[in-house]
Amino acid sequence: MPREAQVTVPGRPVGSPSYRAELLRTLRVVLVAGLLSGVAIGVLLRVAMLLLRLASPGSSGLVSDDGFEIGRVTPFGIYNLLAFGILLGCVGAAAYVAVAPFLVGPPALRRLTVGITAMLLGGTAVIHDDGVDFTALDTGVAVELFLAVPLLSGLLVSSAVDLVDRCLDRWPRWLPVLTLVHPLMVVALGVVALVVAVLLPVRRALLAPVLASSGLTWTVRGIFALVPLAAAFGLALDLRAVLG
Repeated sequence: MPREAQVTVPGRPVGSPSYRAELLRTLRVVLVAGLLSGVAIGVLLRVAMLLLRLASPGSSGLVSDDGFEIGRVTPFGIYNLLAFGILLGCVGAAAYVAVAPFLVGPPALRRLTVGITAMLLGGTAVIHDDGVDFTALDTGVAVELFLAVPLLSGLLVSSAVDLVDRCLDRWPRWLPVLTLVHPLMVVALGVVALVVAVLLPVRRALLAPVLASSGLTWTVRGIFALVPLAAAFGLALDLRAVLG
């Protein structure tokens, strides 16, 4: 059995699909999985903001580094937070689709790998020693939350992609339209779709030859591994600056 048949290739229809068929299915997987996980991510962000406010007396009224007013819950704020969560879900789903064929171990281990990578990338992106989040708020709680949220988000996104890919035909075809809940999502998801469309021919042409060679497979895995390693180094420096 070819090595390619033994790995997870999200978005690929059975058989020898055309580029158009594979592109449409891949985009549906990305958008539906991004929608499902993104709503959960939006809720996670809302809960994290609440916990951070409760742990930081006197923080109500401050504007966080992300532009949200701490302690103020409004329908428009929740709407923006959910839209942001869906965008993160779709971007994360597209990234997971790209790396899934090269992840090792059973599904639970692959998802944990993605979750830890998301935690390292998310942590080094938002943890810094200036701004409101790590100066006016409880620093220890802020660090814990800003590591926990991307970790859980990575687990949610990878689980959603695996679930949706297995039973895509059970989901309504109009469901991806719900990802366009915010005007800016049209542009942002248009960019995601363009990247998928450009990179898909690369996967179609090179995935089978790469997976046929153990050396090439592990070379690609090594290249992908550089991302969390670099993020871990950056995060360590950020934590040292924040926590002292």
